[in-house]
Amino acid sequence: MFIRRTAIKSRQSGEPYYTHRLVETERVNSQVKQHTLLNLGRHFSVPKNQWRDLSARIQQLLEVQAGFLSIELPAELESMAQRYAAQIIASRSEAGQQSKEFHSVDLNSIALVRPRRVGVEQLALHAAKQLKLQQKLQEPGFNRHQSAAAMGNIIARMAYPASERASHQWLQQRSGLGELIDYDFEAMGLERLYQASDMLWRHREVLQAHLYGEERSLFGFEETVTLSATAPALLYHLHI
Repeated sequence: MFIRRTAIKSRQSGEPYYTHRLVETERVNSQVKQHTLLNLGRHFSVPKNQWRDLSARIQQLLEVQAGFLSIELPAELESMAQRYAAQIIASRSEAGQQSKEFHSVDLNSIALVRPRRVGVEQLALHAAKQLKLQQKLQEPGFNRHQSAAAMGNIIARMAYPASERASHQWLQQRSGLGELIDYDFEAMGLERLYQASDMLWRHREVLQAHLYGEERSLFGFEETVTLSATAPALLYHLHI
């Protein structure tokens, strides 16, 4: 397993740029073949002298050898190795869902790796779907990344009320929300969460009106209007 840097020509400008891939070598009969395990993208910034250690650590995690002569990496690099290994495992499980295969497992050998919580997140996401919140976010122009960051912000405030910085850490390290909405929060920068908060505030009146209407429809609320005249103004009160 190794990291390969490849030059690709841009279709728009014609200028070359570089992308990085995690590649695995496999011997098939008498031939050696290579296939890509993970596309690391063009913004992969790990220094080249650390590629070998990172690749070796990912392979170690994939082969469940973490407790045997574990490769020690700096904290940031170890976090990347854990994330990349988890992505590869997830892609392998999706590819193998069609076939059924049974094995005997030693229960004492099972290790819990990167546990995530999904209880409150699942309930909050269900409520958001009933209120058609994700669809409504598309109307003011939220793209896929902004919508995911907005949902992350909202659900984090419900499940783990804190600042954007603390919410960002919670989404990356403790919550399984990313798996529920198919979004990689571990690759999302903190700035995107701040931008999502600004966009939610900017469109708050439209979103509040939408939620109000959906809640009335969902729960069958009726409006009652109370008018009270006080000099010199007429006060209007709306009650649900």
